[in-house]
Amino acid sequence: NGSFCLENIVFDAHPGDLICIIGPVGAGKSSLLQTLTGEIAIFDGKVRMHGSFCYVPQESCK
Repeated sequence: NGSFCLENIVFDAHPGDLICIIGPVGAGKSSLLQTLTGEIAIFDGKVRMHGSFCYVPQESCK
C-alpha cells in the first residue's frame, strides 16, 4: 500500500547483549535487520553503530 513499515524505532544494544527480533509475518523484522546492515536505504533518520554487528538470517536447513 506504499506505507512505511518501520517508524520511530529507537533501541540501544551493548557489548554482550543478545537481541531477538520477533513478530508476525510482514511486521518488518527482516526490513529492520536489512536497514541495520545497509541493505535497505534509509529515507529519514539515521543508524549509528559503534563496533561490529552480525546476524544470522533464518533459512531452512536441507
